[in-house]
Amino acid sequence: MKKFKIRKDDIVIVTSGDDKGKLGKIKKVLRSVDRVIVEGINLLTNFNKPKSYSDSGSISLSEGSIHISNVAHVNPSTKKPVKVTYNYHYGKKVRCTKSTHIDIELDSNRIGK
Repeated sequence: MKKFKIRKDDIVIVTSGDDKGKLGKIKKVLRSVDRVIVEGINLLTNFNKPKSYSDSGSISLSEGSIHISNVAHVNPSTKKPVKVTYNYHYGKKVRCTKSTHIDIELDSNRIGK
């Protein structure tokens, strides 16, 4: 199985495409096809047909997947893309930003909203 440094509920920034520069939270990681689904990014329009004669059709939005190379982790203080490395804190392996060594698991909840 492939291993990525991006996990569910991480805060990421889109680095290329129509939604470039937008922040979002990872909803799902699709490891088999190297893609992720990000909240509010790559919205697709679905046109639903009416179910019966008296019913009217509807239009709904859903989030499409984007390639994992088009997203990057966000530095909690500057909100800019950063690289991720692994460090050991008290015998536990944790993900940290490469430049400032800030723990991603602790700070990802702070910048999401």
